[in-house]
Amino acid sequence: MFMDTRNVRLKNLKALVDKEGSIAAFARKHDGVDPTYVSQLLNKHRAFGERAARNMEEKVGLKSGALDINHQKEGTSIKEEVAQENKRPQHIRLPILEVSPAAGAGREPMDYPAVIDYLELPESWAQHRLGRDLSKYRVLPVSGDSMSPTINDGDLVFVDTSVTSYQSNGVYVIIWHDRLLIKRLRASLSSGKIEIASDNEAAYPTESVSLEELNRLHICGLVRCWWSIKGA
Repeated sequence: MFMDTRNVRLKNLKALVDKEGSIAAFARKHDGVDPTYVSQLLNKHRAFGERAARNMEEKVGLKSGALDINHQKEGTSIKEEVAQENKRPQHIRLPILEVSPAAGAGREPMDYPAVIDYLELPESWAQHRLGRDLSKYRVLPVSGDSMSPTINDGDLVFVDTSVTSYQSNGVYVIIWHDRLLIKRLRASLSSGKIEIASDNEAAYPTESVSLEELNRLHICGLVRCWWSIKGA
């Protein structure tokens, strides 16, 4: 028998609710789902349109379009679809900012850089490499060659923005003399200064920050790791 898309969505949603035993239990399992809204959908007091279906799929961990499939016709069930989704690794999304720190002479910093996209990553990988608290991480594309061969033009760096002061030797995103830079910071015991160094030292000389100038060095974050994009 022909079944239109909205009825298919309702049938699948009801199967998901029945699997948990009640609307309340379904809402408790899937954080962010409003039980009143689910009840309105099932009782056809609200239209189960395209946007509503995609939002519901995202909240319950289904791939886009799963609620639109007539599983009875396909010989499967929406419950099996959920089970398969639950077996897949959990993913998180880290924001990619429009600002690009320069691995070179630097560029003018932006006060409020916008999020231009998101990078989706396996949550287990991100927590292993970056730590469990991922809320402070931002992904930035790098431009320039001053950090080559370590970090190259076009690479993506994962920046821990909770770090806003010098902690130890490492690669930081900084603002220095009104320039947004990605540089290696290291303490010089002999001079008592912080050195702002490039890995491509032959082309970019090291600068030093005296104790009197430290208030002019603004640390935006610590680079924990990076992805290099390489071609043939």
